[in-house]
Amino acid sequence: MAIRFQFHPKLQETVYFRLALAVQDPSSVNERTIFFSCSIRGGAGNALQCTISDPVMVTSAPPQVVQAVRLNEISERNLGWPEQLRKEIEHESASVPALEDRWFTVRAQLREGGYRIYLDDRILLDRQAKGLATRGMLRVDTTAHTAIGGFSARSLVDISPLYEPVRLDGYVNAGALNGAPVDHAELPPAGVPVPVDGVPFIFAEPDAQSRDHLDVGTSWFQGGYLEGHLYSHNGPFGGRWPDVTSVNPARLRVNLPFRRYRAIHLVAAADNEPNSVPDVTFQFYRPQAGAPVNVPGKVPAFDGKASGTTDLPVRLKGGRKGNLHHVTIPIDPGVLADFDDLKTLSVEITKAVRLFRGYPDPAFYSYHAAGLPSSVHVYAMTFESAPVQMVVAPDTIAHVWTAPAQPSYTIVLSNLTAKPRPVSITLSTRSYDGDETTKQVKAISVPASGGTSFKIPIPLKRFGYHEVTVVMDDAGSLWTESVSLAYLHQDTRERGNWEPGKGICFGSWLWAGAHGTPGPEEELLVLALAGGECRGGTFQTSPESVKEIARKYGMISLKQFAGQDHYVTAALAGNLTKTTETAAVEMFVKALREIETLPSPITQTRYVSFYPEPHIGPYTSGALPDYFGEPPVKLSAAEQERFDYFLRGLKVGVPVVRKLWPDVKIMFPHGDPMFTALFLRMSKDVAPLIDGIAVDIPVFERLPEQQIHQVTLHRLWMCREEFRKAGKTNMVLPIYEGPCLPTRPGALTQEACANQMLRCALILSAYGVDQFPGAWSVFECSGYWGEQHYGGGLMHRIPHQRPKPVYAAHATMTRQLNRCNFRTWIPTGSLSAYCLQYQHYQRTQDLVHVVWTIRGSRPVTLSLPEGSRPAVFDAMDNPVASVQANGTLTFTIGPEPRFVQGLTNAPQITLGPASHDDAVPLPDSRRLVSLGDGSWSVSDKPDTDYADSNFHQIRRFPGKMTVKPADAPVAMGGKALAIHLETQEVARFIMPYYTALVPRKAVEIPGKASHLGLWVHADSDWGRVVYSLRDAKGERWISVGTRDEWNADDIHNWSVFCFDGWRYLRFELPANSPYDTFREHGSTWWGHYGPGDGIVDLPLRIEKVFVERRTHALYVNDPQPTRLDDVLLGDLYAEYEYPADEDPETVRLSRLRMPVPKGIPELGNPVRDLEAAGVGPAIRIQKTTLPEQEADGTRCYVHFDPVPDATGYDIWVSPYASGQGALKLGKGWKASGQMLRGLRQGTDFFLFLVYTDKDGKPSKPSPAYKIHLKDLFAMK
Repeated sequence: MAIRFQFHPKLQETVYFRLALAVQDPSSVNERTIFFSCSIRGGAGNALQCTISDPVMVTSAPPQVVQAVRLNEISERNLGWPEQLRKEIEHESASVPALEDRWFTVRAQLREGGYRIYLDDRILLDRQAKGLATRGMLRVDTTAHTAIGGFSARSLVDISPLYEPVRLDGYVNAGALNGAPVDHAELPPAGVPVPVDGVPFIFAEPDAQSRDHLDVGTSWFQGGYLEGHLYSHNGPFGGRWPDVTSVNPARLRVNLPFRRYRAIHLVAAADNEPNSVPDVTFQFYRPQAGAPVNVPGKVPAFDGKASGTTDLPVRLKGGRKGNLHHVTIPIDPGVLADFDDLKTLSVEITKAVRLFRGYPDPAFYSYHAAGLPSSVHVYAMTFESAPVQMVVAPDTIAHVWTAPAQPSYTIVLSNLTAKPRPVSITLSTRSYDGDETTKQVKAISVPASGGTSFKIPIPLKRFGYHEVTVVMDDAGSLWTESVSLAYLHQDTRERGNWEPGKGICFGSWLWAGAHGTPGPEEELLVLALAGGECRGGTFQTSPESVKEIARKYGMISLKQFAGQDHYVTAALAGNLTKTTETAAVEMFVKALREIETLPSPITQTRYVSFYPEPHIGPYTSGALPDYFGEPPVKLSAAEQERFDYFLRGLKVGVPVVRKLWPDVKIMFPHGDPMFTALFLRMSKDVAPLIDGIAVDIPVFERLPEQQIHQVTLHRLWMCREEFRKAGKTNMVLPIYEGPCLPTRPGALTQEACANQMLRCALILSAYGVDQFPGAWSVFECSGYWGEQHYGGGLMHRIPHQRPKPVYAAHATMTRQLNRCNFRTWIPTGSLSAYCLQYQHYQRTQDLVHVVWTIRGSRPVTLSLPEGSRPAVFDAMDNPVASVQANGTLTFTIGPEPRFVQGLTNAPQITLGPASHDDAVPLPDSRRLVSLGDGSWSVSDKPDTDYADSNFHQIRRFPGKMTVKPADAPVAMGGKALAIHLETQEVARFIMPYYTALVPRKAVEIPGKASHLGLWVHADSDWGRVVYSLRDAKGERWISVGTRDEWNADDIHNWSVFCFDGWRYLRFELPANSPYDTFREHGSTWWGHYGPGDGIVDLPLRIEKVFVERRTHALYVNDPQPTRLDDVLLGDLYAEYEYPADEDPETVRLSRLRMPVPKGIPELGNPVRDLEAAGVGPAIRIQKTTLPEQEADGTRCYVHFDPVPDATGYDIWVSPYASGQGALKLGKGWKASGQMLRGLRQGTDFFLFLVYTDKDGKPSKPSPAYKIHLKDLFAMK
């Protein structure tokens, strides 16, 4: 049944429509009523509130499904929008009907055993109940100002359970194809299933605007060019991945019942619009979270015929003949596994998609529509299920087995058809290193309309991570399910007795079900199986089931108070500015008492943290300049004010804590350790008050060994030096947040994540970190947190919670280093090869040596001290092939650490030649130039755009360097340019020197290249190459990221000389897609400098190559002199994603732009209007201050002198000093010092203050107050 209704609410009036459906409850003889209601409040926004109450499906109180249906997700302008984008958005917003002009259709499908409720063909609820009789009363209730526009009811047409036609009536956006509508007399009847090649389709009724189909050409990703943090669940346009109930004309989204589908059937055709492509992509995604699975397809042209499709001849109004086509787009049902926990599948229909990486901070990763518009028009759409549905279920928790248990899986098959179906099941496994594979095949007949299940045991010999692939062959139709398992070494760990000095206590950040993660029991058990022993927060408030796991595995929490303690201490600092010290202390003690933890075997009460991620300015997370020959830090007046604010809270709070809880250690802060270093230096009062730091270093995709820069581990060396100077030689450094290593597409590979997690832990242990209660998460997040760089984990997200390689590596590390303390590092002869030594806390003769190199691979030979019985293990806990002869042990190392057991003392280490076969030019690469061809010269001219791009994090100094030609192997070009670092006048120690190489003529990069590649010979001096490009409009692009931004300056160290010998350095290039200027993912590492619009205009030209060299490098935990041998630069290549990208046509296409809509007015000037209308005299804004936490450049406090009798204050913000385009971001403030939100970091804005007097009259606006906020917050 279907009912149309419309709302006409008056201001502040709530109107509603309600549908009541009586059904027969299978558990009783009584009728029960399902209520659907839809309401809106006049003048209160553009969202309908839909509620479904269902007393049938549950035995407890009736549940409610509440869904907000947003009618226009793009109605509010954003200050960060460029002018063209603003016009495009306002044009699209205007195409959405106003509330009073919009008719809604609610449809209820009632069938034996279940029902569905749709609003405008979007499923709001789909429920099944065996025996439910959908017969009974129907009632409609409405308020006044609600119109009913029609009612219809009919019997459901019986169609095959394999097919799910999608009604497009609620989505149609077009009525013309090639400029004219299709003659409906030529189309099948609308509104009822019509078979085409046996597939049932439902064609749409034309709406009031004669729209009858989907034009995919209107689909584009409106945030593809925007800078800043674009979350998946909120922000501009409702977030990147809103629910299908959020209406946005640029985002075509449908939903349908969840099943594993094997095909999408379309009745469609491509138009003949120039500069468009016949591509369509179906993006299956998690609402509010993303993580899309992309299924691409192509559609034949209207005036063409294509093999393999059925044509439906039609005629356009005007007589033009052509064809709609039945197009089948195959889906492997296995790719939909990530949505098994959902009741409905959300699908976006769009053009071709590209990898999306946040810009300028690569904090987000996904796939979104990009490039030329689609020419596809869809008239009907049906999804086809696989006839046999398959479930692959592990016979243990989270696919984790510990030897001697044997892995096994249960395969569950369900037949949706009325005939038996013979299928074959092939289960294959492959170990992490590929050395062990298994394969089992089983033939099964699945009974008609029934199911079967069976178990497959897997005999494994090698430990660690294994890929598991299950292929079902159903009459040639393949379903490939890819999962993974961890087969862990038998547990030999000493557990349950940890205390400081007894090795490293590994742990994890526990979400306990938040952000779409598994529940706390599964999370803790999975951590325990991998050797985890501690957690953040406290076990005191955990459920008993969680405590039991903790007791079984000897796990502990470490906080004297619950995890919110740093917010309590932050409140103390704030209260000291608002009330008396006595009152502030009373509130402080009361709040601590409320979250106090009592000691127990699983709750050690060691720490309290002061302040959550605080900042006082750029040096809070920067590099102290006197460490590289510059004058010491001097705080500005504003920074000194914030310094004093935090210091006072510490000086008042610590004595109180120590009096009441004398054994607790003071962690200052919960945040960046450089905050502590700065306070120790600036005030002698600090050292006696603190005992350590609750360390927060997120790291993200950085190499653990990266030199001092943003968020690098080696900044701990400066901290340690400041500890030493302050006499603090026993600082405690538990990790309470980070490292966080994302593995979404565009971030780290699974292999790199495993390697870098191990090496992060090893480097941190060398700096004195022996506790990890808040480290990496156990599970990836499946909610909105999952697509950003904090959302990773050791395990994949729900619903299948399977291990990543990093999980098995974690288990290996905790077993190999169990109860071992870091002792020292052993010289290897290279600053990119490492050997760390660990010693058991009790059995001092038990040593473990961990060995790796950063790039490539190479043999390493260890001398064997007397009495040694060596054994080498890989990161999966398997023995490594080695050769023992003449008192030495030789094996191969790479980026994956090797654990060497059984040495009785430190070995002498000899490295063999490095192999870099993993890095070579791609086959279709184009050689651009040889840097050894004699056309490059040195420029000594300073370049501040490059050198000061991140002034407080890394300082680059002009250096004396000379160049000369040199020979090179033929593969590297036959000749090279040798870069020699001369003796420098000023020692910069931990910072690099640079010179610029300038070609005689700028080197053009033909077409649209995806990467530059350069052959380099180096000796691990940790220098690098940096490219400076000019685009076709003269805009400058430098490969150091955007000025003062986070995580954008080659955090992968792709351009860094952290290797020995010849290596090919590949580096991503910036680009914008044609038409919509989607910012392609390689742009992340490039900043645009000087005049320009931030769009890459092809072709690009190389104008400079900067070369950095270092005299010292941080190595393990200490600076070491580098080898100053010449660095050799050979051939330079351009690489292309597709061969056609090298063609001039690519350049032409790149210059296409979306047409600017006509008739959109220019920005108004509300400040000018306020000046004309204002009555009271203007007052001035006195200052702005930064927030205590999350000073990310998007918000600040605004201070002004209050006006007597003023009833409220508004803050208007404009990107122009004139006030043009101003938005009211501060509304109805009652006092000075409130938080202003909605700004954009690194951007000039002008604030205008207007107050309202007691008579309700506005004042004139204040003079423009200019702000330019920097992003000081690394922990986003």
